[in-house]
Order: sequence, then C-alpha cells, then structure tokens
Amino acid sequence: MLHTKPGLLFEVLDSMQDMLRVLDLKQRVVLTNKSYRERFGEQCGKNCTEMFSRAQACSNCVVRRALKTGVSQQKKTSYRGRVYWVKASPLFGADGSALGTVEVFRDITSQVKLENSNKVQTRRLVQDAKAAAQMQRAFFYVPEFPHPRVRVCTSYLPASSMGGDMLGFSRQPDGRLAFYIADVSGHGFSAAMITLLLYGALRGIHINTASELLAFALKTFASIGLDEQIYVSMFAALLNPESGSLQWASAGFNAIPLLVVNNRIQRLYKPSLPLCTWKEKISYENQTISIQEGSRLFLYTDGLLDKRSSRLTEASLEEAVRNAEGRTLIKQLEQEVLAARNDDVSMLLLSFGS
Repeated sequence: MLHTKPGLLFEVLDSMQDMLRVLDLKQRVVLTNKSYRERFGEQCGKNCTEMFSRAQACSNCVVRRALKTGVSQQKKTSYRGRVYWVKASPLFGADGSALGTVEVFRDITSQVKLENSNKVQTRRLVQDAKAAAQMQRAFFYVPEFPHPRVRVCTSYLPASSMGGDMLGFSRQPDGRLAFYIADVSGHGFSAAMITLLLYGALRGIHINTASELLAFALKTFASIGLDEQIYVSMFAALLNPESGSLQWASAGFNAIPLLVVNNRIQRLYKPSLPLCTWKEKISYENQTISIQEGSRLFLYTDGLLDKRSSRLTEASLEEAVRNAEGRTLIKQLEQEVLAARNDDVSMLLLSFGS
C-alpha cells in the first residue's frame, strides 16, 4: 500500500513549478504538490477522473499504460482552455511490486499556440513559394517554334520549389535568335531571386554577339554587390535560322553543351570565368560554327549529371542526345532525374532544319 510522509520530500515537491500528483493502484489521488493544488484545487482522496469531470478513465490513459508496461508514458491533453504535457511514471516498492504512479503536468499552452502560429506561417510561406515558383517558370518562357526552321523543347526542374537555373530567349532585329542558359551557385530562394533579376535585365535584349549578352549579364550581376562565394555560370548562343550560322560564348559554363551533327557529338566548350566579382575586368570570347539541316543543340545545367540528382552519366547522356530527338529526348532524360534531387536541372534542346 502506498503511504506518504511529511518532511523534506514535501518541501521539495512544493518548490516544483511543474504540477505533480501521486495515484495509488486504484487511481485515487494520495498526494499533490503546491503548484498542482493552486491550479486544480485539493483532490486528495478523489479518483483521477474527477479532475476532468469524466465518468470513466481516458481512452488514452497514461497511468494505466505506465502500470501495464512498467515504463513512463506521456501525452498532451487539453483542460479548461489550457494544454498540458502529462507524464506518468510507475512507482515500485523495494520488492519490485507496483505501488502506484506519479504524474507530472506541465502547462504548454503558450508553446502550442506558438507552434500553431508557426505552422500557419509555414503554410503561408509554402503557398507563397509555390506561387513564386509558378511565376518563375512562367517567366522562363521559350517559344517552341521561334522560327519555321527551329524547334525548341525545354524542361525546368528545381531542387526546391524555386530554383537557381535560368532559361532565356530573345529575338533580334536582324532575325537571329538568342538563347541562353544559366546556373546560379546554390539553389533555393536567394538563387531564384538572382535568376529573376538577370532574366528581367536580359528579357528582350538586342545584341550583336553572344559575348555581348554575357557582358551585359555580368554588368547586371556585379551591380547586385554579392560576395565572391556567389557566381553564375552561363552559356549564350546566337543562331541565324536562315544560314545556320551559330555563334556561342561561355561564362564558366561547365555543363558542356552538346551539338549533334550527322549523329556525331561535338562539345562546345571554352574555358572562362563565370559571372562573378573575382576580377575587376572579365571578357568573353565568341566562337562561330556553321550547322546544317537536322542538327541539334542540347543545353543543360550540371544538375543533370549530379549523382545526387540524376542517374545519368556523361556517356549515357551523350548516347541519349545522339539517339533521341525533340520532346521524346526531354521526357527520356526527365525520367532519369531523381525526385529528391540535390541540384536544379534545366534543359533546352534546339533542333534546326525544316
């Protein structure tokens, strides 16, 4: 049988801020501390259910569970507009037999309100992020048929709701078509803001050379005043759809663009610095080639070959680009991208020829 004795033990219990009560095996209250009595009143001799004005024990009774399992049990419960964390621990005698339970109540109403408020804010942020992501994807619009001899297929797969990749297109007064792809270091909201700023600055831009587009992008990037750890790799191409002349320039773009001509792969790579603040003056070089009917230019960001984001290897990517065309290729590559990816993935496939 469980007995209580006055003395130092009561003084210790009464000094506790948490509310405490001790129950015997019949779940009658045999002891309470000062905090408990001030909150719930004197209940010694009463059944535990009287505290909650219930005819029978709670369906999720931590006291019964603690006695049955022999280990402490806990839960959250509401009472008179307050929320409490309750922990019940079994009490054992010297011979190991069960004597009763000790219950500790802690008022967590403020904590729960804060958690609920945070949940509401989080839901709003998620909704805002989804809306911003939809806007971002709408911004990065590239027409599928910018010219009767040119078809473009794109794919934009951010690692989070918003990404640090960018696709862009601009029609030039002389009839040439400008295409560009960019990848901001990192991903998420801050990287997405940089892409939107760059895209806004480059939208509808009129240029004479591909390097001129990169130079303008560099000037815009430098004006933001970011630290040296943030940079943007970028590739720009300027196509004359009548003659097939293709001019391109790279700003540290290491996801090497692939040009397919007569079923052979040509890699368009030129070592260069990305858009960054590492040097006071940075320039980019133009490269010009002539492409023929049936040629395809595939641009992508390096997330497509990131082992944490995709199942593709450099060899399997080149094989796919060589053997598939148009939307078929894009869908095939999308299937190789992991659902839980570490990096953003963007693709642009340009097919030339009537």
